[in-house]
Amino acid sequence: MSLEQHQLTDAKLVNHLFDFIEDGQKLEGIIVTKPCLTSGVDRKTFYRHYPPVNIVEPNKRHYYRQYVKIPKHFH
Repeated sequence: MSLEQHQLTDAKLVNHLFDFIEDGQKLEGIIVTKPCLTSGVDRKTFYRHYPPVNIVEPNKRHYYRQYVKIPKHFH
């Protein structure tokens, strides 16, 4: 996987994860399958990107929303 593909996959997963949180879901209640399905990312790919503990630290939300841009056709 190229660096660009890796970054796009990260951006899609994080963007959808924060969408769930903004909709009122608690992080600990979001199973891996949900962001994978909405992002079109395979679960195996997810586990290659993230360690099995915490996927995103809450204080990084601002970073991802401000700097990670996802083309509209990937939403």
